[in-house]
Amino acid sequence: MKILHLTYDLRDRLNREKTTAVGDLIEQSKKFADALTVDLLRVQSFNEEIVKLVSKDHLMLNSFGLPFGILLKQNLNRATKKIITADQEKIIQLKSANLIHAHKLTYEGYIGYHLSKKLNLQLITSIRQTDFQVLKYKPHMRTIYKNILKQCRIIFYLVPFMIDVLEQKLGKAFFESYVAPKLEFLPNIIRKQPVNHVNPDKKKYLLTVLRMTRESANRKNIKRLFQAISELDILPLKLKIIGDGDYFPVVKSWAKRYRVERRVEFVGAIKNDDIDRYFADASAFVLPSKSESFGMVYAEALFCGTPILYSKKTGFDGLFENVGVAVDPFSVISIKNGLNDIIENNEFYRHTIQQYISNGSFNIFSAESVRERYRNAISKLI
Repeated sequence: MKILHLTYDLRDRLNREKTTAVGDLIEQSKKFADALTVDLLRVQSFNEEIVKLVSKDHLMLNSFGLPFGILLKQNLNRATKKIITADQEKIIQLKSANLIHAHKLTYEGYIGYHLSKKLNLQLITSIRQTDFQVLKYKPHMRTIYKNILKQCRIIFYLVPFMIDVLEQKLGKAFFESYVAPKLEFLPNIIRKQPVNHVNPDKKKYLLTVLRMTRESANRKNIKRLFQAISELDILPLKLKIIGDGDYFPVVKSWAKRYRVERRVEFVGAIKNDDIDRYFADASAFVLPSKSESFGMVYAEALFCGTPILYSKKTGFDGLFENVGVAVDPFSVISIKNGLNDIIENNEFYRHTIQQYISNGSFNIFSAESVRERYRNAISKLI
């Protein structure tokens, strides 16, 4: 068996940090099937376009496309034609694959749909947070995406909240007929192992992690977190913020604007080998993001036994009960109440997390578990 993987998630045009989730899944798939990877990247100049065979089964393809989803359909058609041309010129052999995995619905899924029609291959797709943004801002393309979902044999989702959002975006009748029967839970792989951290000292701080860029600071909702802290009469624990970047002066100015400078400590960048210690020593990890596809950082906190404050209907919401507090990310009052809750009931949440660690519940994120879920789902098609 050979899987044709279509993904825009392996590289970044500006060399920004990308999630390793798709790359990790592709590597695990190679343990039970061959892989043909089309490694896509949208570039802003025709001069940057590249079609290059990196290895026997790895094609690097840069294709011109406008930002912010402008002329999205035309941009994806261009990328599709480049893949077909590479096949016709025998740079790659698409027909050597048995099925196509498009690692997002609204981008790779469009390409995969046309390739599956042309090559008569089965199509599967994954749903990620980006898909919901496109479905929201590109309503004129929903009919196209519905046709893609009809064509798909498997629809992988990362976290439970995605099921409700899909039904809302696509309509109940369509969802029940063409989506629900194909859904398969497939979380991201987390490379770390859950650890029972024993620290006799009382926890002394709240913790959050932030890449100090404009986009990240906005999406991670740091401004509302500061506002919520400012409205607390007493914050017995200081908030430590790990992270650095060119947007740091702005984030620091927000702390001054909301008069929380004395309640916030900017730690700066931390080596990956040291970050677990910060997680383990924190009373809680607090990050009321506006949106998260999965939220790897929440899992890292839980693996260290630390309760989490997270957002409803995004990221980790619905995966585990009583591991922390879910808040409305657009409500300062909700975030404020969540902070009070996670501080006052900290031992309860911490005890529940330890039970999950002890009974192996977090093993669903291991490479072995994810690989078996992936293999078992695909084996039904063969």
